[in-house]
Amino acid sequence: MPPGIYPRKGHSEETKRKIAAGNTGKVFSQERRDAIAKAKLTHADTDIVMKVKELLEEKVCSFDAVLREVGIKASKALSRELKAQCAGLDSSLKFFNHSISYQDGKRLLAYLRLNLHPKEIQERLSLKEKTFWGSARKLQDAHDFEYKPTKKKPGGYRQTKPELHVKEILENLQISSTMEYPLGNFYFDFHVTGTSLLIEVQGDYWHGNPIIYHDKSKLNDTQKSNIRRDHFKRKFAKENGFYVLYVWEEDLKSRPDDVKIMLETYTKRAHAKAADFKIL
Repeated sequence: MPPGIYPRKGHSEETKRKIAAGNTGKVFSQERRDAIAKAKLTHADTDIVMKVKELLEEKVCSFDAVLREVGIKASKALSRELKAQCAGLDSSLKFFNHSISYQDGKRLLAYLRLNLHPKEIQERLSLKEKTFWGSARKLQDAHDFEYKPTKKKPGGYRQTKPELHVKEILENLQISSTMEYPLGNFYFDFHVTGTSLLIEVQGDYWHGNPIIYHDKSKLNDTQKSNIRRDHFKRKFAKENGFYVLYVWEEDLKSRPDDVKIMLETYTKRAHAKAADFKIL
């Protein structure tokens, strides 16, 4: 044959029939086909879910061990979906890319519904912060509930440098206050004793200081979430007869004397219970 490029000939219909007949019952038996079908499943049927769930509740063992006992060689997609359905979670959760157990899946949903502090949930389940918040947001959408965590971790929470700075100013002014003041489902940084004045110390980055972050469209999800939460807290405080004074981190750094005067002024007004006392 002379040199050159020739088109490749495909199998004839007769050859294809012979190959199919030769493979039938030899290379892929019925058992093998069933195993392949189960491994390639992308959606878990109800019977499999119920069987797996029963075994998980009866036995204290890993999820993979239960799948082996059921006789399923599950793909990663099927494994995540089974785990999600058994725990009552959304199977598309990013969280399930990280080998969560069935028990931890149930605990996560329960902790979110109890509105436990994020740091406490992360410690209990050994989660990374980014993974936790990604899961929490998806869970709220999937189950139609709002996660309203307490701001402070029960039993105390390490104060930030701006909070410690404000605490020092209040002490120097001999203003009596309570830190981590609980009000409803929220915690406020300071409450001036004997008044309706609450003080919140805002970090420039985490709360999106409007003087620094002029373009709101450039705020990240965490900043937007914190700003929404600040709005709900302020609204809740006002509905319960309290007013909130905000102290920004930038002001503490660049204008500490002005912050001191502001705190002293508003505290005196709060004690006097002036009729025109109002904080915007």
